[in-house]
Amino acid sequence: MKRVLLLAFLLALGLPAMAQNSPAGMTAAEAKKAEAYFHFTMARVLDQEQSFDESLKEYRKALDITPNDADLYAAMARTYLNQRNREEALKAAQKAVEINANNLGAHRLLGDIYISAIQNLQNSRQVTPAQLKETLDRAIREFEEIVRIDPTGREGYLMLGQLYRISDNPDKAAEVYRKFLGIEPGSEDGVVALASLAIDSNHNAQAIDLLNDFLKKQPAADRALETLGDAYSNLGETTGAADAYKRAAALNDDPELRNKLADALLDDNRLEEAASVFEEVLSEDQSNVGVLQKLAQIYRRQMKYSEARETLGRGLRRAPTNVFLRIDMALIDRDEGKFEDAVRGFESILKDTEKPVYSQNDKAIRIRVYTQVAIIRSLQTRFDDSIAAFSSVRALADPSDRNRIDMMIADTYKEAKNIDKAESTIRSAIQDSPNNRDLQIAYADILSSRGRTDESIQLLQRLSAGQTPDMDLVSAIIGVYEHAQRYSDAQKTLDAAARNFPDEKQIHFLQGALYERQDKVTEAEQAFRRALDLDKNNPSVLNYLGYMLADRDMKLDEALSMVKKAVDSDPINGAFLDSLGWVYFKMNRLDLAEQFLKRAVAFAATNATMYDHLGDVYYKTGKYQDAQASWTKGLQYADEPDEAMRMRQKLEQVKSQASIR
Repeated sequence: MKRVLLLAFLLALGLPAMAQNSPAGMTAAEAKKAEAYFHFTMARVLDQEQSFDESLKEYRKALDITPNDADLYAAMARTYLNQRNREEALKAAQKAVEINANNLGAHRLLGDIYISAIQNLQNSRQVTPAQLKETLDRAIREFEEIVRIDPTGREGYLMLGQLYRISDNPDKAAEVYRKFLGIEPGSEDGVVALASLAIDSNHNAQAIDLLNDFLKKQPAADRALETLGDAYSNLGETTGAADAYKRAAALNDDPELRNKLADALLDDNRLEEAASVFEEVLSEDQSNVGVLQKLAQIYRRQMKYSEARETLGRGLRRAPTNVFLRIDMALIDRDEGKFEDAVRGFESILKDTEKPVYSQNDKAIRIRVYTQVAIIRSLQTRFDDSIAAFSSVRALADPSDRNRIDMMIADTYKEAKNIDKAESTIRSAIQDSPNNRDLQIAYADILSSRGRTDESIQLLQRLSAGQTPDMDLVSAIIGVYEHAQRYSDAQKTLDAAARNFPDEKQIHFLQGALYERQDKVTEAEQAFRRALDLDKNNPSVLNYLGYMLADRDMKLDEALSMVKKAVDSDPINGAFLDSLGWVYFKMNRLDLAEQFLKRAVAFAATNATMYDHLGDVYYKTGKYQDAQASWTKGLQYADEPDEAMRMRQKLEQVKSQASIR
């Protein structure tokens, strides 16, 4: 109805007749201009009605009267684009710019056309890099013009910066974003764009500083908080990531953001919080197999094996052929210590997924499964079976990955106390890859274990090629010196590393361990606490410090808290489990001590110290036969003469107990 009234009004004006008979007081030129405006207005009305063919006729009539009107060409271009006639839209917009280089509407339309073209090219499988570059360059030129004509327009800057990012020109993108933030310093869009650019360039610390400064002024900026979480996550700073995502999720109930939060909480070992978020997501979508899998993984980490099985079973009922769910079910058996059940589960997967030819994805799955079989067989001290499984992994792996597998095979031989086979495996691998640094470090460790300290150190020093050794080499060199009890040499190496890498977190951990080896408990505790100041949830530091305190009957409640956190991060880590059991022993909580020490020797079956600890628990609870069996087993694996002598003495003592039956 409105359109009819407006058209009737315009037609009633009789404007087309004005060109022939100019009204009183209006010149011919003015009448001509009025007639052109009439057709332009008619075209705009028809545009609103989506009568694009009729609209274009009106634009052409207007152009017949005023052929050099850039605004008419720009408006006409928009109509062509609405009509999905990209070619004619392009021509009309280019004509508008040719007439008036400052026509903002035409430049915007050209920018939109090129952006659409870029999106189409990115989705095309046949696009060439040259085609994409040409279109990107055209889009960039248009948006450069847009920000020139309208220097306060936010959208132009943001899109121009994005185009420079896509075209792999981060410096220009940063320049554009900074210019925009100079105009609009409180823009969350601008700060997020600049921070995201820094993240793309792996300058995560720079992004964190930028975002934290902004959030001091605008603490409720949810996208800035989410981007801050991304930056922390990239740096592996799980606590910072989880905290940032948590603040963002309180402001924005976006499903993707909630998933990021849940994953970050899981990575930060905040298992209860992670489970709560995943359960919330699951309440909205009971069929979400991915969330069911992650919930089951959390329950497994918490050693809630019944809940883990039930949750994973729900996922398998919805996706019975999902190989990753089946792998996780076998891992529950592994973590519960049901090793044969776990191996049967993995072998069933291998059988069900057998093919004449394997894709890369198929190979990756089989490598993962064979690796788990190898690990379990090693835990069972079935070392030949473990080596056979690792050999299957090696046959499937890419040549570039075989050195890593060779080192795993060598480690298995070392677990079996077969140092000769470990050495021959590494030497053979070095012959195939003489420049592989990891193999050289592994060989240096073997030399160290044989007491060939100087050869080991010389090899490690050669790897630095006259340069400052990095932290991997520093750690290896210190380990060799510690094994030889050359603590002053280890300290000199660590002092040099501290000067070269003053911000390195690992320095404090290595220093604490070195002090502890020398029984400098106070100094060791201080160093470990400095390490925790930098990374409060580091499980290795928590475990080492907690064990050291408990072993000396110091601060047992705090030691328990520390070691529990370490176990939460990795509930099948034999060293962590041993520490927890030993803390309970020192607290005289012998049932729990036995529970965790039995679990420790299950997951570190050749560790003499753990059998020694378990024997102590059995002895204290009057289980003398079990104590004798445990110390006998520990003696079988003892490498250190002092440790072996200690267990022999305990065995002599327990044999004299009249209560042995």
